[in-house]
Amino acid sequence: MGETYTKLLSYSMYALGRRNHTVSQLRDKMLKRLQKWKIQESQHEELCDQVIVRLRELHLLDDLLFCERWVADRARFKPRGRYLLTQELRKKGIPQDIIELYWESASGEALDEYNLALEFVQKQLERLKRRDLPHQKCREKLYRALASRGFNGSAIRASLDKVEHLY
Repeated sequence: MGETYTKLLSYSMYALGRRNHTVSQLRDKMLKRLQKWKIQESQHEELCDQVIVRLRELHLLDDLLFCERWVADRARFKPRGRYLLTQELRKKGIPQDIIELYWESASGEALDEYNLALEFVQKQLERLKRRDLPHQKCREKLYRALASRGFNGSAIRASLDKVEHLY
């Protein structure tokens, strides 16, 4: 079992070196690897738990840190509102209590939905202007686009009101 633990730890460190993973995602990868190595199923959970504990000790695996990085990357490259980001984090296997802890932290509170929505609206306005749509139709399209990206209603209305004169 010691040799298998070492191989699994090495594999996990390699996987984490390629990209960040949540505890849930890494556990799934380790379980698949153990099946591929034809290790007895009765040892799977124990081995995974040992590796996860060791990776946490080494500060290589942390769901809260994953949340911070994920949200920061999304805000920069693919802006989403808090609601949709929460859904994405759940899909990644992050427990609800850690997600709530993240949103209560300084990093979570720093997410400025209004400015993200405003940036999105300004980019989309260029495209919509070329289509020569009536004012109300343009506003409806922008509202739906923002809502589908998880922005809250007040941020949507405020951003649309801010650029009202542009369309």
